[in-house]
Amino acid sequence: MKRAALLLAALSLAAACEAAPPPVIELPPPPQPPAALNRKSAASPRVRVTIAGGPLTHPAMSAAVSEIKQLRLWGGMTEHLTRLHIRARPGERAVPQDRHLADSLYRTTRTDGRYCRVTFYPRAMRDDLAKQRHYYSQDRLPAEPPTMDEFWVAILAHELTHCRDRISSRSEKVALRVERRVLKGLRAR
Repeated sequence: MKRAALLLAALSLAAACEAAPPPVIELPPPPQPPAALNRKSAASPRVRVTIAGGPLTHPAMSAAVSEIKQLRLWGGMTEHLTRLHIRARPGERAVPQDRHLADSLYRTTRTDGRYCRVTFYPRAMRDDLAKQRHYYSQDRLPAEPPTMDEFWVAILAHELTHCRDRISSRSEKVALRVERRVLKGLRAR
């Protein structure tokens, strides 16, 4: 009797397994290549921003991003980008020989899409502002130098312009014009 009950249970289980449809597994859609993501459309994603800096530089870089957004220039400067990495290289040894205040690097890759890296050199920025203040005190500059906070914003706008207009032979001229426009907008508030 026990054998018959076990046999009946086993047959019922086997029949139930055969009658059940195979499980449906839904796969997520394949990821779109970065080029498709960067087309200008309502579906275009926002730029992914990373800021790498220490306790003194990180707040300054974050504030610079916020100020450019408040001036309503952010979209035009970053709409073509997938990723933006902003970093600082503090210290005298980090300053390039050409004494640049910041540099930008633009790349298009299959994995990251359109990528821009902006590197600030805070020591070079401080030195440059000190020179500007000295020249201004001797009436050798027509306008008062920016504050350090204004300088971060103007330089970020300058470098983002290079990432946007990277091919143009007038890139530096345009970046300097944007820098002046940003300073004017900051001082108008």
